[in-house]
Amino acid sequence: MKISVELTLTPLQDNFEPAIIHFIKKLRASNLKVLENPLSTQVYGDYDEVMRLLTSEIKEAFELVERGLLYMKIVKSDRHDYEPIFEFLFGQYAEYETIDIVLEITAVIFGFLSVWFSKQNNILVFPTGMVSTVIFVYLLFKWGLLGDMMINGYYFIMSVYGWYVWTRKVDDEHVTPISKTSFNEKK
Repeated sequence: MKISVELTLTPLQDNFEPAIIHFIKKLRASNLKVLENPLSTQVYGDYDEVMRLLTSEIKEAFELVERGLLYMKIVKSDRHDYEPIFEFLFGQYAEYETIDIVLEITAVIFGFLSVWFSKQNNILVFPTGMVSTVIFVYLLFKWGLLGDMMINGYYFIMSVYGWYVWTRKVDDEHVTPISKTSFNEKK
């Protein structure tokens, strides 16, 4: 039987890095599939082989560290070779609510549209940018990323201002064009 084990080792002392680095090197030296990310390490392979390796390596890691926390999530797995890569790229969404995923995808699409409309010098740059930023303001507030939320709030306000200025043209010949910043304006 194939299994997938997600490991997070957190030693409860200052000299934790050598133990974790040693632990991961030993896992990589095995013939099992090992995938690392900043928060955890995933090991894929045959149940007996994975458990035998983990038992010996966990014991050795705790001998180096003395005290620590180990979180293991073990799942029966019939994974294909591409699945660890897919999980590395999209694994953070496993705990997300579906509505948050849909909102984030929508915000990204509207963000791309806003950039494209900006390049086209099209007034739709503003409403598409506003939709993107207001969705991100909501999501970032929900996730507690207040600095990013404030930046997106600022972008939203600037989009409202930009849209207002753009619509205040006198006639077709007197418009506010999109232009590059000159060297003198940068001073």
